[in-house]
Amino acid sequence: MKLKKNSILKTFRDRFRKLVSFTKVVFLLCVAVYMAIAINFDVSAAITGKVSGVITAEATDAPLVDVTVTLVGTSSTATTNAAGYYVMTNIPPGSYDVKVELTGYAAETVAGTRVLAGLTTTLNFTLKSTTVQLEGITVTAVKPLIKRDVTQTTRIIESDDIEAMPRDTVNGILQTLPGVAVLNSTGSTHVRGGRSMEIRYLIDGIPINNPISRSLGLSIGTNSLEQMEVITGGFNAEHGDAQSGIVNLITKVGTNKFSGRIRYRVGQWGTHHGDPLYGPWLDPDNGFRPVAIEPFRGIFFGQPYDYQKPYRGDDVTVAELAAREGDAQVVFTEVFPGVYADRTENPLQPVIDPETGEPQVNADTGEPILTRQPYRDADGTVIDYEKKQVTLLDGYVVDLEQYSGLFNDTKKYDLSPSHIGEFALSGPIWGNRLTFAASSQLSRNHSFFPNSNGTSYIFQGKLKFEVTPSIKLTASGLFNRGESHSYGGSLRFWPNAVPVSNSSARNTSVRLSHNINSGTFYTLTVGQFHRSGEAHQPGKVWDPLEKTFGENAWDPEKSFAQNQEEGRIRNPPQQAYNDTTYLVAGDSNSWGTSEATTSIVRADFSSQVTANHLIQTGIEFLGYDLYNLSTTNYGSSNLYMEYYDVQPQSLSMYLQDKMEYEGMIVNAGLRYDLYNPSGVSPEDPFDPLELNDDGTIKLDKSTYKVGLPIIKNPVEASTKHMIAPRLGISFPVTDRSKLHFTYGHYYQIPRGDDLYENLNFDMRGAIRRRGNPDLDPERTIAYEVGIIRQFTDDLTIDITGFTKDIDKLVNSVHVDITNDYSYFLNDEFEGMLHGIYGRVQGFELTIRKWRTGGSPVSGMLSYTYSVAKGKGSSRNLGYLTYYRQQPDVTESHPLAWDQRHVFSGLLDIQLPFDSAVNFIGRYGSGLPYTPNPRAPVKPDINSKRYPPTYNVDALISKRSRIGGLTYTLFVDIRNIFNTKNLDDILDAVTYDRYGIPLNSQKHSHPLSWSSPRLIMMGVSLDF
Repeated sequence: MKLKKNSILKTFRDRFRKLVSFTKVVFLLCVAVYMAIAINFDVSAAITGKVSGVITAEATDAPLVDVTVTLVGTSSTATTNAAGYYVMTNIPPGSYDVKVELTGYAAETVAGTRVLAGLTTTLNFTLKSTTVQLEGITVTAVKPLIKRDVTQTTRIIESDDIEAMPRDTVNGILQTLPGVAVLNSTGSTHVRGGRSMEIRYLIDGIPINNPISRSLGLSIGTNSLEQMEVITGGFNAEHGDAQSGIVNLITKVGTNKFSGRIRYRVGQWGTHHGDPLYGPWLDPDNGFRPVAIEPFRGIFFGQPYDYQKPYRGDDVTVAELAAREGDAQVVFTEVFPGVYADRTENPLQPVIDPETGEPQVNADTGEPILTRQPYRDADGTVIDYEKKQVTLLDGYVVDLEQYSGLFNDTKKYDLSPSHIGEFALSGPIWGNRLTFAASSQLSRNHSFFPNSNGTSYIFQGKLKFEVTPSIKLTASGLFNRGESHSYGGSLRFWPNAVPVSNSSARNTSVRLSHNINSGTFYTLTVGQFHRSGEAHQPGKVWDPLEKTFGENAWDPEKSFAQNQEEGRIRNPPQQAYNDTTYLVAGDSNSWGTSEATTSIVRADFSSQVTANHLIQTGIEFLGYDLYNLSTTNYGSSNLYMEYYDVQPQSLSMYLQDKMEYEGMIVNAGLRYDLYNPSGVSPEDPFDPLELNDDGTIKLDKSTYKVGLPIIKNPVEASTKHMIAPRLGISFPVTDRSKLHFTYGHYYQIPRGDDLYENLNFDMRGAIRRRGNPDLDPERTIAYEVGIIRQFTDDLTIDITGFTKDIDKLVNSVHVDITNDYSYFLNDEFEGMLHGIYGRVQGFELTIRKWRTGGSPVSGMLSYTYSVAKGKGSSRNLGYLTYYRQQPDVTESHPLAWDQRHVFSGLLDIQLPFDSAVNFIGRYGSGLPYTPNPRAPVKPDINSKRYPPTYNVDALISKRSRIGGLTYTLFVDIRNIFNTKNLDDILDAVTYDRYGIPLNSQKHSHPLSWSSPRLIMMGVSLDF
């Protein structure tokens, strides 16, 4: 639900003025790009590859001219020049047969040549002269293990490798690679010591990060991927708006042959590793024995019948109470005090005289008159056993069985299996000229917790139309929709109030490609990424703009039915008996909706100027539309509202020369980025708002009924300019060894929440924060040097060292005024620099045994050593320092994701009878934590470590071929040893005292531990 603006005219003038100034810059840069194109420079989107080489005569070793080189089954051709050199650019990734022909020479075909995005595949030919027409020669391409023209750390995972992994998500694959750390408590991915939002994701050249959070913005079925390119070292000038890594996803393209796949998987999680979800509370100060203070749990004398009285004494164990009372029948009974689940009717109770307030008495017997009536507890709760309802004091009605049967002292609750179905089809529509590829995935997922499940649907499609042999038009689309119900945390005993999350996303693009000749082409791309999401309790929406607090909140003067009908929200909710940790009735206190759209217009031009130079340049315009509206309600005087609706813009261009010589390949480039933010800030942060005469905040109610604060002396955020040099060098020492080096400056715009959080200065919350649309771009300067050596025909060893200097990360500072707040910034404030800085150093060692026809075993073993230190791990550093009254942090310390040692391995074993076993294993040293983060002294930040973690997954498969069809049976096992890794200590002080994860109230939580074993079985049919 997006609450639209009531007045567009109000902001049109300001936006038009910004657009005019922005257009001037765009015009000047377009002129520059036109001049660059006019002198035959080029641009590459890194979604296609290149094939080149030299063709000579076998007898004389002389170069052959006018040899025709063809990619079989496509319209891509080239001819050799006087030096025997040929080149074919703009080739989609995939496997091709390359054929060369010249009159008087035997034709030759190299089958199975792999083309990779952004890289050069070198194929040299030596042709045999003949005066007799002979059949052509066909050989199988040998995949080079060392790619000469790669100047940075790039790992390319092809479709065959993706299919063989026990992984089904992009981030799941990413987390198997060297240099990648995983923050277990959140599952976030960190590349070479950077933050999780420093990775840029692209699909077919379109950015798909959610601009609000900078996370991956949509779900992608890995069965639709032809190639996944991951750049973790320095990246070329064509890539921007990323500090740590690039994940470039290329989807499959249809061919002139039909092919398809149907696959189905079903599986279920094992029992989770934590304590029983609804089990007894264990007191670590009393030998970890259960005590009677858990919600809905009472100690009873004798067997648990409804007439027995719950024990209300001190916290004691069952055994201690039994010994003290001399009754061996003392037991725990899972019953809420006063609520007896085994009753089938209301208890007999005296009839109260409405006039006297005394019990009525039978005139004949003198006994009180008894009738069956709902039971009323001391706190005003009414339990009606006939209606099976509990009515709280304010009229809120709760189902009796929901209220009384929550705890069970076991982890053997009912769970449902997960189901995943996939379908893919590709082929020709009009011969080679019009082809398609489409895939879809429908899943119903269940977690290892009750009430935690979700459904999702993904569809991906691509149409490729060959207008002429040199002009191609490609249209791509990816759509996904999902709904999820999560384990409720404090609401886990009242799942009716757990918010339901709904999301939808789409990515569409149209790309025109024109090959002017075999070495020169240009492309024009238009695309859009859109994501929307909302999370709220079903039927409960808090409208902070058009309804006052009283119109949104629960009205005790109205009936329960009226409140429900009007969608009013009861908050704070009912707390559990004897324990404020859990909530048992009421409504969720949060609601939110967001939309983010990224529109892209891009022009590319590419030409192989000479055999040694590929000059690259490009221009790209991005327009954003970001909308975020949410509320969190802690009461009428503590309401948080988040609202912004902004349209920032960016423009970028780059120039790069790829120089390829026999002994050296150089990628030298320069990138320019311009970012035009949207939003205003007060001229004086210490006097940010217009006030009424009585000192209250003045509100503008011309747009919304509730009104928004009026910013005093608003100042437009300034346009940001970034210039980033990039240099990458590869030195092929021999055909089996290579040195490589990279250096570069890398910028990115802070995420939307950093720029625009609480943009309207809503000051009703107790702890107020405000984003800053004038934040500077964040910056990383990175170096990398490495060597790779091929020792045998299938074994390589690669060692790479890296250093990253990071600064201008977003921090917060407290503004000490009457309506105090925290302000996000990364530059100077009151004479002090407040941006967070950091430094990362380390190296990666990778040993890889490549897949070859002569060996059934292949795999990779890697070790990463990394030290990631900095001033802070979060934008909330300054705010938390003030809130806890701690001294300012001035020294570097280990960052929250500083994982010093990571071992990862992949093993592929091809067995007889078309069987295979694939393993993925990972070991990570412990992540850091702060022993006492809330102490009002300078804390010893991240000075202690979690225990190390490890995990092994496996995929076992068996293929069979029947009648031209391929059937595959497989078993996908995650965490095959059911390893229990500690993911979250909950509270550092309590953990250090007791050695187990407990929160500050000494409660455990099952999400402290890693996921249990998951076994999925499936079958696929390929045709």
